[in-house]
Amino acid sequence: MAIDLRSKQGIALVAGIALLTLAVGFGAAFLMSRGAVKDAEERARLAEEQVASRQPSETPPALEPTASVEPTPAATGDTPTTTGIEDGTFFTFIEKVTVTGGTAYITADYAQMLTGDAAAAAATKAGDESPPPNDYYIVNENQKLRNVPVSASVKVLLSTWEAHFAVEGYPVEFSEWSDMINGVTDDFPRATMVPYWITIKNGKATKIAEQYLP
Repeated sequence: MAIDLRSKQGIALVAGIALLTLAVGFGAAFLMSRGAVKDAEERARLAEEQVASRQPSETPPALEPTASVEPTPAATGDTPTTTGIEDGTFFTFIEKVTVTGGTAYITADYAQMLTGDAAAAAATKAGDESPPPNDYYIVNENQKLRNVPVSASVKVLLSTWEAHFAVEGYPVEFSEWSDMINGVTDDFPRATMVPYWITIKNGKATKIAEQYLP
């Protein structure tokens, strides 16, 4: 059918067709966009359900706090002292010889050499053979070290030095003996292992005598 575009009726008909076409287009676009929105909402809902299903059902237990460790205090017996040096004769083990300000010092660890009933009682208390062999027992319960000044005229006697074995003691020079104690020479490797009797007068060691042990 031909439309006369010059007539009013033709123009109105064309305009109506155009409006109808636009309305149909907008309607289709609206329906399509609404469907897309619903589809996006559905996808979001499914994603939320998947995330929720993956979350743990229980709250993990809280970690227990770690206990702090206190440092172990250093042993006080390792630090020699020059206080409390009394006159007398003492049974000791000597660890080293040092020189400070021109004065020699022996680092002494006082001990006890017991004999007879006292030795037997101490050995029994310690769970050792009692009476002890050779009727003596050495006790060293106090590890305190003392730096004892040495007299310039000190006398040193050794009894088990291999070069001059003598139970009653053999005199050696203090400088020679101090080298043995400090390991400068290996003439007497047992120098720090054997016990000594030291005699102190006026606050200084005047005699150092090795105790012979059978």
